[in-house]
Amino acid sequence: FGSLAVAPRGGRLEWAVFGLRFEMPAAWRLEQSALQTGRLQFRFRSGSDELEVARQSLAEVTLRNAPLDAWFQGLFAKSLRGFRTASRAAEYRGHPAVRCGGVLSLRARPLAVFRRRRIATGLAWHCPEADKVFAIRCDTETADDPLADRVADSIVCH
Repeated sequence: FGSLAVAPRGGRLEWAVFGLRFEMPAAWRLEQSALQTGRLQFRFRSGSDELEVARQSLAEVTLRNAPLDAWFQGLFAKSLRGFRTASRAAEYRGHPAVRCGGVLSLRARPLAVFRRRRIATGLAWHCPEADKVFAIRCDTETADDPLADRVADSIVCH
């Protein structure tokens, strides 16, 4: 599988798959991957925390059918089930973007009242130069966890 490379870099692992490059903390383990025509998606886990990285090619075609926010919510619909989320338009690296955040609803999982609250954060942006959409979704117990932004910052979009 010559299109996959994983290399250590100062306590982090650099992942490179079919032109998508990003860095993850070394303690995080790949749990699931999807390599589909036009889309790459990876789910990592560390303890009870979870992070997903996705790249969608042919962004102009993809976003013609749904705005960026709807695409993001659809892509992560299963992962965000049970979370009360809110999205807002943003800008990321000069590109149109959407940021999402929310908390796990106690109504969705009543026994969660005995555990720490789960916080979801997300970021998606459209890079017209590369004609790709990139997305990060993170689910942790820590409010304002910077992990999603650190992983996003490690992606080179064009």
